[in-house]
Amino acid sequence: PAPHAFTRLARLSPVEYDQVRRAEAKRLHLRLRTLDDAVDDARSALDDAEANNILLSQTEPWPEPITDAPALFDEVRDRALLYLYLPPGAAVVLALWPGHAHALNAFTHTPRLNLTSAQPGCGKSTALDFLTPLCPSVLLTNSLKPAVLYRVMHRGRLTVFLDELDTYLQLYPELNGLLNASNKPNSCVHRCEGNTVRAFKIYAATALAGLGHLTPTLRHRSIVITLEEAPSGLLKARFNP
Repeated sequence: PAPHAFTRLARLSPVEYDQVRRAEAKRLHLRLRTLDDAVDDARSALDDAEANNILLSQTEPWPEPITDAPALFDEVRDRALLYLYLPPGAAVVLALWPGHAHALNAFTHTPRLNLTSAQPGCGKSTALDFLTPLCPSVLLTNSLKPAVLYRVMHRGRLTVFLDELDTYLQLYPELNGLLNASNKPNSCVHRCEGNTVRAFKIYAATALAGLGHLTPTLRHRSIVITLEEAPSGLLKARFNP
């Protein structure tokens, strides 16, 4: 059978594939198990290709040594207060968390940073935009399949920003487990692909933005910043990347 037949089937949703797999196996003169394995391999190839095509933001390091780190952190904190209406202590978290992302391998755990609010328009996306140029190799997305996400994470150290998480976390139950597990340096997910098992390293500094609460286990692994809409005229400036 032509490989494009397997690729075509791999692009179907699980429900769509289940509806046509028997007819396709008969048409291609294959056993169901053989067809399933071939389609699984094609899905993996598609996911690998999508992951390899994702470009991560790269920030050029400052060319000279930082001789006054406390002053640098203070400046980042003050800048956060220019653009965001934050609860007490949140600006300090936003100042320290990028440093944590840069020195990730020095930590035994990485807490998720959870930016949440009860309603839209409270600054969650702006907070991620503010953090993006401060963190290394940022992947900023508002929708990504778990299989693609852990492939990107496996490429090396990066910072993961998942915006509007409430709109797709329910669609991918596997994503919740992935985010729970990726907070330790030796974290891996193992996936059976065809006749082989692949291990993907998934340790990454991760920020999650969305409406409402995370699941209890994920919330327990998070620093939670609850945002509210800024009163009229209170913000000092609009953020410009």
